[in-house]
Amino acid sequence: MPGIHHVGLIVPPASDFDETVAWWAEVLQAKVVVREALTTADPTAIGLPDVGPQDILLEGAQLQPNDGGTRVELHRFVKPGDSLFPQRRTHDVGLSHIAVSVDYEDLRAEGDRLEDLGVRWLAPPQQITTGVLNGVQWRYGEVPREYGDARLELTTPSPIGA
Repeated sequence: MPGIHHVGLIVPPASDFDETVAWWAEVLQAKVVVREALTTADPTAIGLPDVGPQDILLEGAQLQPNDGGTRVELHRFVKPGDSLFPQRRTHDVGLSHIAVSVDYEDLRAEGDRLEDLGVRWLAPPQQITTGVLNGVQWRYGEVPREYGDARLELTTPSPIGA
């Protein structure tokens, strides 16, 4: 297996999808490489066996980081759509967060840039001071609900081998 192709994120059904795609492209400094128009999908194939085929309507996009790394795929389900979903918590089972690598000297500036875009940081930058990740700096934040209610992490490079 050559590597991870993409990580998927579902955004709220009530979101403006074009705005959401543009927001993530700005956050990740990525380009849109795939844009799916409204389409249907086999409910069983996507894990919704109790929903009829006529009740599935979604659109999507894939964003490619400038470094050519793993893509982020966004989907917005128009049907079934329920904007009353619970707030995700860091310890919920499933995809935990999206981590973006930044250089040490860029951690604060990138944090400020993302804060201007609406990311709410949970704490100031942290630094690991022991163990195999000694020296890594990181910062966890919350993406606005309208853009996917995800956690975003800024992290500096890990030591070789970690």
